[in-house]
Amino acid sequence: MKLLFSYLIQFLILFIFLKQLKAQQEIEATLAGATTSDGFLVQDNGDSPLFRVRGDGIVSIGTYAPSLASGTGLHIYGSNDATIKVEGNSTGNNNAYFNGTPTNEGDMYVTNDGDGDLYLGAGARDRRDLTIKPSGNVGINITTPDESAILEVRSTSQGFLPPRMTESQRNAISSPATGLLIYQTDGISGLHYYNGSSWEPFVSGRHYIGESYGGGTVFWVDATGQHGLISSTSDQSTSMQWYAGTNTYTMARGDGVSGGEMNTAIIIANQGNGTGSTYAARVCADLLISNYSDWYLPSKYELNLMHQQRTVIGGFSMEYYWSSTEYDNDEAWVQLFSPMGSQGGANKSGSYYVRAIRKF
Repeated sequence: MKLLFSYLIQFLILFIFLKQLKAQQEIEATLAGATTSDGFLVQDNGDSPLFRVRGDGIVSIGTYAPSLASGTGLHIYGSNDATIKVEGNSTGNNNAYFNGTPTNEGDMYVTNDGDGDLYLGAGARDRRDLTIKPSGNVGINITTPDESAILEVRSTSQGFLPPRMTESQRNAISSPATGLLIYQTDGISGLHYYNGSSWEPFVSGRHYIGESYGGGTVFWVDATGQHGLISSTSDQSTSMQWYAGTNTYTMARGDGVSGGEMNTAIIIANQGNGTGSTYAARVCADLLISNYSDWYLPSKYELNLMHQQRTVIGGFSMEYYWSSTEYDNDEAWVQLFSPMGSQGGANKSGSYYVRAIRKF
């Protein structure tokens, strides 16, 4: 009897294996010879479609007719508010829902309410953390971002934190877009934006290099941001001598920031009207721009500061420009406004370019 029972068990196992093998072979044969409208179909006892694999490889769940849209590989259809759930672990948390409502804290869901808006949220409270409108507007912690904004962020307990970096890291950004925003952590710290040609700080009561101010362009500021130097935006002359016709030791030896102001006064006092010919220091002192009349010929040091910011100031030629700093009895310092920016002495009777500055 035991032997007969053993044979019976082995027969049943073999029967089940052969049935499974036959079903697998039928499925493979069906798919191998199927057209795009044929394939393998699984239905429930009410003939409703449960699962289908078409001959062209498109898979559908819950529908006879999967979408034929280009690139469609899987089409899932459900009545009412269909939900796809991807379970994260055995505890029921950290699950993902598509077009459904999360049931546990820590769940993530993506849903579309039928109005064309796409929502992404997390948590059992059905919170909509990210909203994407059909028009492309994006909202964070808001379901109706303003139509004029590509991005609207709403919070009463947190702020917006832009990328933070040093000035050298900022300057290393390749091809920055106009309007790019960063927070600079050194130098003139704070928010900086790219204006299309240079980085500028968002400042309150502080002046900055490149600012249009006081009749010209700011090219140097001190540590407080309250004081600095302004260059006129165009040359005062393209061919002007340094002296009024007489070589003398004027003692205009001042250098450094604002040194040109003293030099200009000394030169004019020494040279006076001279032969009647105008000269570099006099051209600057006589200048009036936007009701500002305190212009002067820059010192050697100030001229070099201008050279460093020549692109920001603009309008320079790759020629020699006079400084107000005397070199010796016969010469004064000039600087070439080429990229190298070499400085040297030039005869006071020579004709060179002139650009005036003023301080604030």
